[in-house]
Amino acid sequence: MAGFSRKQAHATAMNTALELSQISHRFPGQERPALDSVSLSLERGVILGLLGPNGAGKTTLIRIACGLLTPGHGQVRVLGRAPAEMRRHIGMVPQGLAFEPDFTVYENLALFARLRGGEASRDVPRALEQTGLEGLAGQRAGRLSGGQQRRLNLALGLLGEPTLLILDEPTVGIDMASRELMLARIRELATAGHAILFTSHYLPEMSALCERFAVLEEGHLLSDATVDSGPVLEVAGKGRLSELLDELFSPLPGARQLAPGHWSARPEVEALPELMRQLASHAGELTRFQWGSGNIERDYRAHLARGVRQ
Repeated sequence: MAGFSRKQAHATAMNTALELSQISHRFPGQERPALDSVSLSLERGVILGLLGPNGAGKTTLIRIACGLLTPGHGQVRVLGRAPAEMRRHIGMVPQGLAFEPDFTVYENLALFARLRGGEASRDVPRALEQTGLEGLAGQRAGRLSGGQQRRLNLALGLLGEPTLLILDEPTVGIDMASRELMLARIRELATAGHAILFTSHYLPEMSALCERFAVLEEGHLLSDATVDSGPVLEVAGKGRLSELLDELFSPLPGARQLAPGHWSARPEVEALPELMRQLASHAGELTRFQWGSGNIERDYRAHLARGVRQ
């Protein structure tokens, strides 16, 4: 039985691509820490969206996850080991373009493949195919369109088929066709068992792609949650209805107060007739009524409004 438990623990460790435990970091000369006791894990096959305003600590967390920055406190593990020992298993796609513009697409990929300890003859054709750049292998990178350059950035991160792929706003400023191609490839990578940490300020994109999201604000982890996909009722009102909503919504499953007089919840079907009757009796005070599927944008707004720190 003990042997089975050890096997089980080993399998769990191998399935966890990234483990951040109580990570804190303060840069010299700064009054507040960039990260404060952040714990986060990411399993293989999962796309985790990392959200937060500018200055929230997202870039610092990414640098620590990649092994580019040693945290002041806490522990980082990639597939159960220190990031410095597992760099061949980590792929990073930065927000800035990371290639040499005077080199061809193939030359850039071949150079990065060798730097990662891989084989250009094996890794480059695969990365070209994954990003739809086969026909542009001989083109100088600096002459590519904006969307093609973003796809090359992604191709560089895919070299060696990393288990953990970190994408820092990879679709900034690209055309719709390139965006759809990149998002499709990212979904395929997750299906194949890669763990993906994805940051973006474009919330509809995050809603369509991510199944989990984590919210950072001022270095604190506000939330780490699975995206709800079931029906959500969102209601806002003024006057007497504003007060009544507190009574009506607070007992409901999944109830969240987004702002004073503004609630969302996931009521059971049996509760809907009475709830609708109460709302109809104050229809003139309704300022918002929305019934539909949950998404990251709504949940993100709710978490920031509540400011609940874990």
